[in-house]
Amino acid sequence: MQNENNKYQKAIREAQHILDQNAPDLEDQIAQADENIKSLEEDAMLADLERKYNYQLEVHNKVHNTIQQMQAGLETLKENWQKGMHALEDVVNEIQKKINAIFHIERIVVGIHTHALIDDKPLVFKFYGTVANRHFEIEAQWAPGNDLSRDRRD
Repeated sequence: MQNENNKYQKAIREAQHILDQNAPDLEDQIAQADENIKSLEEDAMLADLERKYNYQLEVHNKVHNTIQQMQAGLETLKENWQKGMHALEDVVNEIQKKINAIFHIERIVVGIHTHALIDDKPLVFKFYGTVANRHFEIEAQWAPGNDLSRDRRD
C-alpha cells in the first residue's frame, strides 16, 4: 500500500513539474498525467480488492479445513463407537452362553382355575430347574394389573 501511495505521489509531482515548465504541448502532457493518475488509482483499488478477496479466501479455506477435520473426527468417533458396541455385544453373548451353561429351566407348570382371569384371581407359575447343578423350584403368582410375586424353595 505504501508503494502504491509513493507511485501516486510521484505521478502528481510529475504533473506539477510539467505545469511548471509551461511546455507547448501542455494539454497533451496534462491529459497523459491524468491518465497515469487514473490508472494508478484503478490499480490501487484493484490491489485493495485483491487483498480483501485473498483474505476472504484464506478465511474460507481455514473454515473448510476445520469442517473437514471435524468430519474426520466424527467419523473416527462413529467407528470407535461401533467397535465398542460390537465388543460389548460379544461380552453379553459370552455371558449368556455362560449363564445358559449353568442355569437350566427343566419345566414350567401353570396352575389356573377356570374362572381365575374373570374373577381377577392370580395364576400360579412353578419353575423347576438347576443352577450350577443345584435343583431349584420357584413359585410365582400373577394376576392382570398386579405385580409378580414369588416364593422360592431350594
